[in-house]
Amino acid sequence: QGCGSANGYVVTKNLDPSQLIEVGQGPNQEVIYELPTNSTLFNDYYTYYGGGSVLTDSSLENLTTTQFQNVHAIVVARNALGEYVVYQRNDMATGGGCGKPVIYLYPQTPTEVDISVGANITVSNPTYTKDGWQNVLALPSGELTYQGVNYNSLFWEGTGIGMYPVIDQGTIVPRDQVVSTIKLQLEQQGLGASEISDFLAYWQPRLPSSPYTRLTWLDTAQMNELAPLQISPRPTTLIRVFLDFQGMEHSYKITPQTFSAPVRNGFTVVEWGGLLRN
Repeated sequence: QGCGSANGYVVTKNLDPSQLIEVGQGPNQEVIYELPTNSTLFNDYYTYYGGGSVLTDSSLENLTTTQFQNVHAIVVARNALGEYVVYQRNDMATGGGCGKPVIYLYPQTPTEVDISVGANITVSNPTYTKDGWQNVLALPSGELTYQGVNYNSLFWEGTGIGMYPVIDQGTIVPRDQVVSTIKLQLEQQGLGASEISDFLAYWQPRLPSSPYTRLTWLDTAQMNELAPLQISPRPTTLIRVFLDFQGMEHSYKITPQTFSAPVRNGFTVVEWGGLLRN
């Protein structure tokens, strides 16, 4: 799970079928399996569960490995392609939130703007109402006034209503190149110097200390599916970027992403954000 509404599964490689324990059948008579508590994959999941302190159901916290197995925290089924698919129990899956997406408004003339976000918003500044942000006075410089208070941007955190995309592209860089790569890739996607500075001020302290980091960017089209923006008047140019990153011990081959910077014409709206993992 990312910061969207979709629940997910993973396909596992190199699973020894002799380890699987048959526990039942699925709706199409497929065999449902569990993993033994001494298997590497089971213990990877159990370690990621980490005691379940972020779960809303306190009865599912601090389970032993046997209890973790008994509540069917994860199960395995084989699909039509012969792949072993590992499913997480929905109320025990550790997901993440959309972390501090920041919205900048650049109209050509002073303009009152209404904005709503297709997301379940948990944190915002200024306060996000059930109708969104209404009558935000935006100046061409990017300065904003809302309910008599001045801001340079709007920000929100929460869970998007749409599907979080599959992460199968990106860039893997060593630790000492992460910040410079992020800066370059933000420039390639059309962000300006002050927007990049704001991005790094927030996200640089949150970057992993692992030897390598995977950087994957969601683009405007993907963000419009994940957390659509309703903006009135409608902007001429909309730039939305969102970083999914993960620290790793080793590098691996991944399909690279290509970027293009839209030309800023007319009323321009820019948003950046990233994935906060629980």
